Amino acid sequence: MNIMDTIILMMLIFWGALLVFAWRLRAGLGFLGDAVAGMTGFMLGKALGPGATILEGRTGTASASWINHGIVWLFIGASITFIDLWLGHSPNALYSLQSWSWDLTGNAAYTPSIMATFGGMIMLLIGSSLHIIPRMADTPLSNETNAGLMAMVFTGGILLFVIGSQFQNDIGNLIAFAGYNIPALAALAIIANLLLTIRKQTTGLEAPQWFIIIGLVGWFVSSITFVVLGPDAAPHTLWISEQLHIGMFLCLIFGVVYYAIPSTTGIPIPSRSLVALTLVGTVVTVSPMGYDPASLSFLELAWLPLDLGVTAGASFPPCGAETDCTSSLVITTLMALSIPVMFMFSTNVLTAIRRSGAIFEDTALTLIAFGAFMLPIMSITSLFTTLDAMSGSNELSAAIGSVRIGAVWGAIIPLALGGALAIIPDATGKDLESQSSGIRAIWILGLGIVGAFMVSMMSDFAEISFAEAGLEEGFSSTAAELRPIASVLFYGVVLGVLFLAQNVVRGTRSVDTEPEFSILGPSRYVISGSTSVRDLLTAGVTLDTILTTDDGIDDSVGPTKLSEEE
Repeated sequence: MNIMDTIILMMLIFWGALLVFAWRLRAGLGFLGDAVAGMTGFMLGKALGPGATILEGRTGTASASWINHGIVWLFIGASITFIDLWLGHSPNALYSLQSWSWDLTGNAAYTPSIMATFGGMIMLLIGSSLHIIPRMADTPLSNETNAGLMAMVFTGGILLFVIGSQFQNDIGNLIAFAGYNIPALAALAIIANLLLTIRKQTTGLEAPQWFIIIGLVGWFVSSITFVVLGPDAAPHTLWISEQLHIGMFLCLIFGVVYYAIPSTTGIPIPSRSLVALTLVGTVVTVSPMGYDPASLSFLELAWLPLDLGVTAGASFPPCGAETDCTSSLVITTLMALSIPVMFMFSTNVLTAIRRSGAIFEDTALTLIAFGAFMLPIMSITSLFTTLDAMSGSNELSAAIGSVRIGAVWGAIIPLALGGALAIIPDATGKDLESQSSGIRAIWILGLGIVGAFMVSMMSDFAEISFAEAGLEEGFSSTAAELRPIASVLFYGVVLGVLFLAQNVVRGTRSVDTEPEFSILGPSRYVISGSTSVRDLLTAGVTLDTILTTDDGIDDSVGPTKLSEEE
């Protein structure tokens, strides 16, 4: 089987596995579910031994623990990313650390920045999922204690990877490899916990639940598919596996956001059809976001058992006279089709937030709106750089790093962090300290990442233009002035995440209860004074919503009659 057939086979296995899983999840796991449920329940509870007594297992503690750990790692990831950007134009800035035998050269800052950033993002999403799945299933989490302990295990894995990446030897590589796989095992326990919780659900799965479960399971399926195809195909399937990871992370983010907006505002997502199309499109297409050949240094540590020379040559063979173009056309088409999916999600989310009127008033919704606005922009930009790398022309290779940072910190992280911030009051019982300070933090973060992205792109295109013209002196003088500016602007991202984290830590105990809602509309709506049908529709009222007056909610009162003939 040639390389092109292997790539298509990988995609078919990935889609087939998710399709079978979704079918069995919808139909029920049957007798296999009973056996697996019993064994998994034992492993999640009794197999922990004394570790099960560390946490009290109170409802909501696991979700809060994952979210709090995620925010901390997100701040660490932003800080290390800033250091990596600064060392890019001033490699000797931290030269004094070599007196402590700490050499921050090469990829010593880049590699841990990826692990800390994505590790923090995944912890935010898992923490949100641990709240969303039980809430929508109307049943407690299967094992709260285990889920809380897994947050500590996940954090320990990230820390091990960061430490191991600083030792440029075999021992350091082994530590980093262990640090990469420990969080994966913790996430596997979380998936089992969530599936056991869903198993108790008496109603059909809601849209956010489908997004979350498919995203978590797809994350593992893409890795397993890569391993099954073997090391011979690894140079060409590894990077596709990583792009599938990005797609599954987006699927998780979409599920969290689709829950967070109605739960915060009481206003449903405008279009049920776009929600369904977004789910299908996210699974079927391949996201071009986050692609960067420089990340191969990270993958070499993550896949240590493979021959290190394999990942060093990971690439997509360009279409040519000696190479079949089928896979190239398929992957290119799938990446192009992902752009409309991003627009569907962005349109749905921004419309719902606009109807609420809470933009620039609510911290979480404002951050979600910023990420939703940037998502199509960064997707299109990533498409150009990724397809350029796939074609082998590499004319835009200098801009790939800037586009990756812009996509991650300008779209993906704001959506994940905004969704988690919207869930925190209900999950932990604490409101943010101040909405106004939260909005200011978002302005700092937004201006920081947009400014850093634009200035970095200016520097990259100066490099491209001067290199084509053979003017090395012009490049050195122009880029040398722009790159420090981009680094300083990115420091605004570090400050923005820090201020948001402080806002969460200093939050006060909430006394208000959340309004009843459904993902597609509020279950009950109180009418105060006279109103119109237009006002009711704007508020998200549907045909199934129970209308009551402002005299109070009385269970003996039925739905409001709209005419005397009823």
